[in-house]
Amino acid sequence: MEEPIFNPIKIRRRRRLVFLFILILLFTPFWMFLAWYFQPDKPIRTIIIDKTVSDLPRQEHRGFNWILTYYRFTKTDKNLYNIYENYFGFFPIPPLEPIENRKFEIHDFEDYTFEQLDSICKITDMIYFADNYGVYRNEWYLDTLETEHSPKVYGGLTEKEVYIAKNLKLQNKLIISEFNTFCSPTPQYIRESFENLFDLKWTQWTCRYFDMLDTLKNPELPRWVVNLYKQQHNGEYPFHNAGLVYVHENSTLFILEDKTHLNIETPFIHTSAKYQEIYDLPDSIHYPFWFDITFSGDSNEVVSQYKIYPNHAGDSILNVYGVPKISDAVIEHLKPYTFYYFAGDYIDNPVRNYTSYLKGIRLFDFFLYNNDLNDRTKFFWKFYTPLVSKIMLDYYNSDLKK
Repeated sequence: MEEPIFNPIKIRRRRRLVFLFILILLFTPFWMFLAWYFQPDKPIRTIIIDKTVSDLPRQEHRGFNWILTYYRFTKTDKNLYNIYENYFGFFPIPPLEPIENRKFEIHDFEDYTFEQLDSICKITDMIYFADNYGVYRNEWYLDTLETEHSPKVYGGLTEKEVYIAKNLKLQNKLIISEFNTFCSPTPQYIRESFENLFDLKWTQWTCRYFDMLDTLKNPELPRWVVNLYKQQHNGEYPFHNAGLVYVHENSTLFILEDKTHLNIETPFIHTSAKYQEIYDLPDSIHYPFWFDITFSGDSNEVVSQYKIYPNHAGDSILNVYGVPKISDAVIEHLKPYTFYYFAGDYIDNPVRNYTSYLKGIRLFDFFLYNNDLNDRTKFFWKFYTPLVSKIMLDYYNSDLKK
């Protein structure tokens, strides 16, 4: 005897399975939050320096705060680090409108004596130099075009911050720094003291990928890029595709355009097998944001490197300007002091804060990013998060937990 087309028993089973699936979807975030909430606190006294906070979301140090929250790295009073308050640098004061009445505060170390800095370093476990590029007049007051160059309001590494870094180095504390810690607008003598302190050398070149170089189709393309290129290339600006913008500290600028000069339009970060295993990193991943062309000295180890893929025409342009196709991306020094340099704006990422309260969310990260070449979220989940998580957990377990 044949089964009826509409079997009521099978229908009920399917309904139960669907209902169970819906319940799992609804309640999984709740259990993930409970798992996060009841994990042990990890007290760590952290200094975060961010001088490039021109709006309220604090995106320029959001990536690191996500990791602090996700693993419950707390202040000594067991409170979580507040992304809006617990850093040093530039603080916008709301409301930011109307523009002409915008106000800000500066909280840094410039008014501290060296004796006070010694005391601070003694009780500090680590420092993270997030972004020292700073805030500029047009960016803050918007009195002309936002994307034009304008005078600095605040920014750059200072002598006292180098003093703090040196002090923490002598105490074998953790030091993490990244793009624009010591690049422009830091004065050369301060930059050189930081480079000598950690055996680094910036070539004075920075680079960024843009998914569209056409000024009519990409309103976010900085106006200064177009103007500088025209000034240096007989008033011409022939670009329409994606490409890489290279700019030197002395304002020399050139562009490699996809298909015209590049076989692959984005830079890739490559990691050797040894460090893939240590830090759970992919062998390669595209990187679509600002990075500096910096090299490590012999005292450090290179974890990852950038690689550009120019064609013959692109190779010729790179050779004219003396810019290499391969440069260091992640640099580490582990003994006796612990130091990392990320030669890119890794911490600046539009990751959503609420995900840091869901334990195990990293298992489902593929729901939270796409593979668009201009999207930085994949880089956060697949590279920055495993790298910095491993650094922080190893340092806490080996140096602080005891």
